[in-house]
Amino acid sequence: MIAIPYLPKPYPDEILGSWLSSIRLHNGEGTWSSLLVAAGFQRWLKAPYFDLFQTSPQNELLFQLLGKTRASVWMELTTLPYWITFDGLINHQPEKHFNEADIEISNVTGRVDNFFRLTQNGNSTGTLKIPHFCPVCVSEDYEEYGEPYWHRAHQLPNVTACHKHQCKLMDRCRACGLVIAPIQRKLINPLKLKCTCDHLLSSVEADSFNMSEVDITIAKLSFEALTVDNRNWNNKDVRNFILESIGTKSWVPIIKQAFGKSHQVTKHSRVKWRQVKAPDCAALLVAKNISFQSAVEGFRRHASDATQNQEQIERSVTSYRIDKLTVDFARKELLKQISLHPNKPPSHYRNLYWFLKINDYEWLIKLLPSAAKTKLPTIEQDRNIILKLMESDAPSIETLYRKSLGRCPGIRARIRDKSWVDQQLKMIQIKKARQVDQKRNAIRQEQKNHLLESLHRYVKNEKRPKRITRPQLAHASGMTHSQVDYLLIEFPEIEKEILKINNDKQNRTLIWAINTLKAEGKSLGLSEIYRVAKLPATKDVQKDLARILQSETIVPLW
Repeated sequence: MIAIPYLPKPYPDEILGSWLSSIRLHNGEGTWSSLLVAAGFQRWLKAPYFDLFQTSPQNELLFQLLGKTRASVWMELTTLPYWITFDGLINHQPEKHFNEADIEISNVTGRVDNFFRLTQNGNSTGTLKIPHFCPVCVSEDYEEYGEPYWHRAHQLPNVTACHKHQCKLMDRCRACGLVIAPIQRKLINPLKLKCTCDHLLSSVEADSFNMSEVDITIAKLSFEALTVDNRNWNNKDVRNFILESIGTKSWVPIIKQAFGKSHQVTKHSRVKWRQVKAPDCAALLVAKNISFQSAVEGFRRHASDATQNQEQIERSVTSYRIDKLTVDFARKELLKQISLHPNKPPSHYRNLYWFLKINDYEWLIKLLPSAAKTKLPTIEQDRNIILKLMESDAPSIETLYRKSLGRCPGIRARIRDKSWVDQQLKMIQIKKARQVDQKRNAIRQEQKNHLLESLHRYVKNEKRPKRITRPQLAHASGMTHSQVDYLLIEFPEIEKEILKINNDKQNRTLIWAINTLKAEGKSLGLSEIYRVAKLPATKDVQKDLARILQSETIVPLW
């Protein structure tokens, strides 16, 4: 494992990109590049890594080398806690078991793809925005820590003022107008004390504290949402409380009335209530003058009510669940149902009936002598019936329960042959996972072939030969940059093909020059070829040109 000479601890409320850029600054480019290579990256990051990031093995290893876990980085160095305050939900997990350490960005409701990019304040359109800073924070950070840094709270959506100093957030120099941290597809630069024009970024102007009450309120509430502990509620609890508070699903007019029609917070599309996102929830709380503490109490109240309702449902359902049944309880419930519904046959209550017929046969035939007329099938007979039902297609687990395990053979199997049933379920899960992998591999292989075809087509049809770059390849194939990057990582042979073509650029240029002169009907003089190709008449160029002119056909090799 690579040894990092100096690993600074993140400052209070420091955002991920600021911390990473500080590590790079204090250790030098050489150590930083070696660290990235050790984590599986190239010698530089090809994304801002300013705030939220996608999960990858390289990220996991990088944070491990820096003494962090993915969960700790998300919760301590990004704005994700703000989002899960209003949108937190772990898929297929009851809210009473909510655990922030297990959360994945993909489990947060809403437009999660936009979380991976810096977005405009108050607008989750995915448009890149410029990081903001507070001039007073710059001064205080320099006095206390010796250097300023980028704060998480200053990058939250809808936030235009510092929650601490009530000062207007800035993104550029007030003197020369230069953007302090322009967005680039690489790691952001550390926050400076001075602009390149020597103007102090800590200086404040007369209008720096001229912020409206709603701007200050939403900044404070957003910071509280970022730092609140024990989020034992989910997105439904948040929406239910807010809807209860505002009394209507027409939420856009409420925000416009509170913030003003020209305010950036009101620059939303006219969307339905079910499309309300985290920034909208925060704005609605401010619009209705609801403090964050009151909101949290409301979230928890709705969460508690939902938990109680769920427990009641579970109690009523589990009374007939096979894994919850006992002989005494089954007897009592069957007698109760027979007395309440005398016209229904006892076999109608299949779980109770078959549980007693298997585990308490003597008692059942005394109560219902007709039960002895039906012979109990063997375990092997039930298995054969279930397997025949499963062979009709490749069922999901839900289909398996509905088609086979929910019928009498399945009920009997779950009572007396549970290990076999669990094995069948496991086999279906494995089969489904293999099908997903096969489909994914087929798609990747198709994308690989398409990328190689696009590469060769681009080289064949290009005007003056150039070095092949990833942006060119993405444009030629119609893929995104991230798709091309992923394919190059997964299929190293594509990278080798690009390297091979780039190494042959001189030959391609000479061939292109010859073909150009022939198409124009001009003679193939050596000096003319060098002029069109814009290549010097060095020995290696002369050697390559001689070899090309000796060939029978002069066409690109790709």
